[in-house]
Amino acid sequence: MEIDNGEFTAEREKVKDKQTAEDISASCNGKTATITEVKRQEKSESPPKLYDLTTLQREANRLFGYTAAQTLSCVQNLYEQKIVTYPRTDSRYLTEDMKNGIPALVAAVCSLFPFIVGVPVINADQAINNSKVTDHYAIIPTPTLTGSNLSALPTAENHILNMICTRLVTAVSDKHTYAETVITVDCNGEIFTVKGKTVINDGWKAIEQTFIKSTGKLKKDAEKPPFPDLSQGQSFTAQSSVREGFTQPPKHYSEDLLLSAMETAGAEDMPDDAERKGVGTPATRAAIIENLVKSEFLTRKDKALLPTDKGVNMMKILPQSVKSPMLTAEWENHLKRIEHGEMSADDFKVSIKKYVTDLVKTHSAPSDEHKALFPSNRQSGEVIGKCPRCGNNVAESPKGFFCGNKACKFGLFRDNKFFTMKKKTITKEIAKTLLSTGRIFISGLMSEKTGKPYNATIILDDKGEGYTGFRMEFEEKKGQKNERY
Repeated sequence: MEIDNGEFTAEREKVKDKQTAEDISASCNGKTATITEVKRQEKSESPPKLYDLTTLQREANRLFGYTAAQTLSCVQNLYEQKIVTYPRTDSRYLTEDMKNGIPALVAAVCSLFPFIVGVPVINADQAINNSKVTDHYAIIPTPTLTGSNLSALPTAENHILNMICTRLVTAVSDKHTYAETVITVDCNGEIFTVKGKTVINDGWKAIEQTFIKSTGKLKKDAEKPPFPDLSQGQSFTAQSSVREGFTQPPKHYSEDLLLSAMETAGAEDMPDDAERKGVGTPATRAAIIENLVKSEFLTRKDKALLPTDKGVNMMKILPQSVKSPMLTAEWENHLKRIEHGEMSADDFKVSIKKYVTDLVKTHSAPSDEHKALFPSNRQSGEVIGKCPRCGNNVAESPKGFFCGNKACKFGLFRDNKFFTMKKKTITKEIAKTLLSTGRIFISGLMSEKTGKPYNATIILDDKGEGYTGFRMEFEEKKGQKNERY
């Protein structure tokens, strides 16, 4: 429950019973509430670190909805044009020898991007840490940026470049400082509290907020008014109310959340000196996700990544050691020992061979229960719809979805060129929808010419012979309910 005075809203400790909460609320409504304590404390938030690839992919997914693969493609193209540094890095720092060049680079960035007003006070030391740079340093723009034709960049690449440039400037800017105030209020013997903040110095946040505002992605509650100036002993007439809350189930994984989970998976069980922790590397995580989608172990639904029945069943039958991130951590540790001369490459190969041999011997005979989870994908594959040419069943197979009537020759290949040129594949869900409705709305298609993402309705345009055709519509019809992928 909460009380309000028009300037702030204070909350009481939660009550599980609704009737009790309503009784307390009624006892406070219209009564005099008095501020019994005011605590103020000055706090600060340090600037964010520079981008490594995983952090860039996560934030691009959160801000623009780009997949990890799309972000990697964009930053790779920028690297090949010598506009940004090497992208496949797991470091978020620069080295000492780069320190003297940072002021000029920051000034160049500030002169090119209108959302950065003025050149901030530069604290280059914040971005320097030799001990945390291994093969490659963090992703930053290069001095070549000033001579490049940035206006010719595709939209997605422009977004990624803006993110990288903004992060460079914020990473060397002042701290964000503010005064945090905690107010305690007594109303009819009930204690309510409210916490607020008043900004002292915007620091790096001013630059970040201006950039996000320029993208149109700024959240409505991102710019809150300053907390009112209150003092102990002040009183007001309370307006009380009860706000019912519910425990929410965990959200589905977005690529942002999945990349974070992959980065830290099993880290608490790994030795401190493990070469790499988690699943994959910055260079491989995007490909791992795309392969899971392509193999139909995962499917994309708007921004969420959902397991398919095939994916769930695969996890049921895989041996625990194969599913554990400890396996790759152990292998990485062996490679580190080889690098330091503590183990021979031949010994490592022998250990890998033994592991695979033992695995195959132990799990070479699947049970009947496991066989039922993965039926033969020929004509015994799952029937997903009716053939638009002859009306026979269309069933799933390893290469796609095909009519059971061999003479008909209708099929939807997973790697259909129309889809792959747009960075998509035909999944089971897409095939089902095309067969049932003849059309499907798909978001995140990539233009072959510009590299820009766009949305369109794909229409099954079959001519009755030869390869299956498709066409696109760019406006959804009124009342048309389209599945999104």
